[in-house]
Amino acid sequence: MEGYDFLVQDLEQNIRSSKQHHHIIQSSTVQSVTSADTRDITIAYAENGQTEPKAICADFVCIALPLGVLKLAADNGGVAFAPRFPERRMEAQRHMKMGSENKIILAFDTSAKPFWPTERLYLQCTDRRFRWLNLHSHKPRVLCAHFVSVGDEMEWTEAEVVAAAREVLEQMFFCQQVRSFDRVAP
Repeated sequence: MEGYDFLVQDLEQNIRSSKQHHHIIQSSTVQSVTSADTRDITIAYAENGQTEPKAICADFVCIALPLGVLKLAADNGGVAFAPRFPERRMEAQRHMKMGSENKIILAFDTSAKPFWPTERLYLQCTDRRFRWLNLHSHKPRVLCAHFVSVGDEMEWTEAEVVAAAREVLEQMFFCQQVRSFDRVAP
């Protein structure tokens, strides 16, 4: 939940302020989800560090599971769903890929004029791995790249990611000034 805990906290606050009976369970490992009909759901879960499962019954549930867990068979660390997901949904999950998204902060030479349109917050490019955020109005001459890596790119070093970012910027703005950044901020 690192970084997104505010979403859960807001949801929790809204649930607690409602008049409905509720349970909020976090940091637990879901083992199975069983539904006899649409308003009778049983969830077996193990709390943080525990191996003995607990169960809770509910009319409605909201469960957040990583794609990797959804792809696993129940006997291999995944979640047992009964009834099973429809085959079309299982097929779609098999074709989904996981990756990571990293932020690259590029701070450019303060003596040079920015080579990008500083009035635009987002800078579009055709390379689907990168999404660019213009931080110039808050931090002069700074760009933030969101880099989505899949497959072999997940093993790239920082230098390889920065080199790819430079290449994309050079293609976007047809300039060599991209090489003039002062530093890459963590």
